[in-house]
Amino acid sequence: MLPASTRIVLFLAAVEREVLPLRRRVEGIAGKHAFSFQPRIVVTGVGKAGSACEATIALRQERPCLTVQVGCAGALPGSGLVPGDVVISDVEILADEGVETEDGFLDLQRLGLPAGRDGLLNIYNEVPVSCPRFETWEELLARTRGRFTIRSGRMATVSTVSGTERRAREIAARWGVVAENMEGAASALVALRHHCPFFEVRGISNLAGERNRAAWDVD
Repeated sequence: MLPASTRIVLFLAAVEREVLPLRRRVEGIAGKHAFSFQPRIVVTGVGKAGSACEATIALRQERPCLTVQVGCAGALPGSGLVPGDVVISDVEILADEGVETEDGFLDLQRLGLPAGRDGLLNIYNEVPVSCPRFETWEELLARTRGRFTIRSGRMATVSTVSGTERRAREIAARWGVVAENMEGAASALVALRHHCPFFEVRGISNLAGERNRAAWDVD
């Protein structure tokens, strides 16, 4: 195991507002308690392209032992999630990578076009991520004390977020996902290619569907 001084955990977020509570907490703890790792926080910009670029640069410069994507997500129909709940991804989906045809959507596997590789394994729309151990889940649930829901689930990464009920239900039904975001699968794929464990933790800021920006609760 690397000494604490060189064990780096990389935190990725699309915008500063998403990572500000974490940054304040890290700064507040520094000097009072010893970290078992060195935190690095990188704001990537919104979307898959920026996330992939900045994650690649950070992973190559920092060589972290762990990468964590944090930020907001929109809850999809049928998920039972509401603003303030927390989702830890158990798989990330490149939800709109493929071809839209008259007969329906063709994903990358049906097209025979992998998004990347993990050794000899082709990665298509589904990008694997790391999941907490059972003991970690018990600790997380004990710390929340029922103040909000925390659960695992499949998450969709999209280039165009769902702005209608029809689109939100379509994404949810097609992939069996509980929430959508714009960066997770891209970051996960970069981490996978760099052989770095990747976790994704997102707070629900809004319900995906009919767009009502006033109803969002990012904080």
